[in-house]
Formats: sequence, C-alpha cells, structure tokens
Amino acid sequence: MTRILAAGMTRPALESALPDDVPLRCVADADAALEALASWTPDVVLCAVPEISPEDVERIAARTAKVSLVVDEVSAVVLALARKIGALSVVKAPVYRQDMRRLIAASSGAPVPTTDPVGPPDGTLIGDSAAMGEVCGLIALASRSEMNVLITGETGTGKELVARAIHALSARRDRPFVGVSCAALPEALLESELFGHERGAFTGANAAHPGRFERAHDGTLLLDEVGELPDSMQVKLLRVLQERQIERLGGSKSIDIDVRVLAATNADLAAPTSRFRRDLLYRLNVLCIAVPPLREHLDDVDMLWRHFVDLAAKSEGMTSIETSPEVSHRLTAHHWPGNVRELENVARHAVLLSRVSRSPSGSRFRSSSGS
Repeated sequence: MTRILAAGMTRPALESALPDDVPLRCVADADAALEALASWTPDVVLCAVPEISPEDVERIAARTAKVSLVVDEVSAVVLALARKIGALSVVKAPVYRQDMRRLIAASSGAPVPTTDPVGPPDGTLIGDSAAMGEVCGLIALASRSEMNVLITGETGTGKELVARAIHALSARRDRPFVGVSCAALPEALLESELFGHERGAFTGANAAHPGRFERAHDGTLLLDEVGELPDSMQVKLLRVLQERQIERLGGSKSIDIDVRVLAATNADLAAPTSRFRRDLLYRLNVLCIAVPPLREHLDDVDMLWRHFVDLAAKSEGMTSIETSPEVSHRLTAHHWPGNVRELENVARHAVLLSRVSRSPSGSRFRSSSGS
C-alpha cells in the first residue's frame, strides 16, 4: 500500500485527492519531515513550494528519491529545482485524484536518479518573465502525461531545452532521451536512422542497426525540425505513431515500441502553403508549446546574460566578470534576431575579448554586445 508524506500541506487540502485507504501523514515544515523520514518510509513525499524552501526541499530529497513538488505557479526556478533533485513530478495546486494516481504509479517504478540524466550542465531554462512562466506551466502539464507534444518557435529559442525538461520531469526520466534532426540527413539515411536496418539491407550494411525509435524504447524521442521530413517519411512516421510498431529497413518483422514522441519545428506546419500532412500534424500536435522569441521576453535578458557569462568564464578558468549598466541597457535594446542562441554566443565572445584586455569600464563588453 502506498504511503504519502506531505510537507507544508494540510490533510483537508489532500483528502479529496487520495485513493481509498492510502495512509497520509502531514507535517508543517522540513524539520518535521526529516524527523518523520527517520522512522517512517513513505512511497511519495509531497513538498509544497514555497512553504518548503528550495534549500529544505534539497535536504528532504537527500533522504529520499521520491519527492514531488506541489506549487501555486510553475516557474523556471521550480523546474530547475525539480531537475536538480530528480523530482517525480511538478504538480500545480490543487492536487486532484488523477495527479495522485500518476504519482503513486511513478513511485512504484525504478529508483529515480538524483541528477538529471539528460542534457548538458547548462541545459536549464532561464527566465522569470510572464512569457517563460507560461512555457514552464505547459512543460509541467506535458510532463504529467504521455501525450505527443509539438514545440514551436524560431531558431535559437531553446526548443530542445523544452523537450529535455519535459523528459526530465516525466515518468520516463530514467530512460533514454534520443534526438534526431530531420533536416540533417538525406531521405535514404533518415529512414535507416529512424527505423534501423537489417544486415544486407543495402550496400555497406554489414550488420543489423537499431534505429532511433528502438534506442528510445521506454523513453522519449525528439524529432527536431520535423517540418523537413520528406513526404514518404511522413507517411511512414504516421503509420508508426498509429501502430506503435516499426519495421527495420530490409526486414519483415514488426517490432513493438513504447516511445513518447516530441516534435520541434520553426515552421508553421498548419499554413496553407505547408506540405506537411494534416493527419500527421494532428497526431503530433496533441499539445503545442510555443517558445517565444527573445524580443518578446526581454525582461529575461539580464538573467540569461549573467548565466551565459558565468558559464563562459568558468569554462575559460576565469573569475566572475562584471557587466556595466551601459552594457545591460544595450542588451535589452537589441532585437536579438538569433534569439537566446545569439545572446549566448555574444556572451562567449565578450568573455574571450575580456581575456585580452580587462577594463574596469567594461569597454570590451560594449564592443561585443553592440551587434
């Protein structure tokens, strides 16, 4: 029987969501939660944030790998905390019965890793603007389901980070995250890369090769630049999504797959001029997350800039670098056609220039950010 410990929450707030006969213990703060954990082993620990501070959540997570965050508003800070501790999920209050069922199911699986198994160390969503808050809320919603998700946005906005965040917060977090760029490979190679091939399927196929779908079994597959799929591949992908089976190139055996599919694109796949199949679009676009261009959330520029400058300085073995007010003004005045990726590259460029000539006035940063 699943046992639940709730920190920073009251029994009346949860009783209506509990399945019958599930033991629930509620405590007021982190110290009481740690005291309870010393003598009791719950299957799920619910931590209300900000009633329980991020620091205290980390203290609790150090004692158990089965922590879920319950929040009033989902933010980039909340998602970063969830990734850091390997949270079972992020649930937006109030907690409903279906949320509790998912948590109970997730808690009965394999142990959850305490570190994010996917993505680089800097693969974190940054920003506290209203636009990013909306994106984070949709990420939390998507992570609590198995639905296919279409992630849209201009080049450089961070669509892959959104996909990785969904995976890292989902019940598949300890399974593979596999990505493939649909625009990077010619059609003949793309089919083999997605679905695999058998030995002798074509010249040079000296051994059987599992495709990305097989490698992502039980995990998540990201189809990046999905709008670039050739027509014939769109038909084959539609069949795979419908049948949940693949056939390797040159093979005749159907292979069952259990893969959560995320797709990303910078194109309007629903436009009248788009050649993208509508039936495939409907399969992929169960939930759409539109990542805004940086010019639409300039409030986040300073935070992003500081993040990228610190990362670049650390990679160069340098100490912290200050940014002058003039530079901050010019950063927020810029249009950023290359979005967050452009800002990251400018930050790296500025840090490299600062190695050549470090000026208290920050003149090197002025020259590099004036693009």
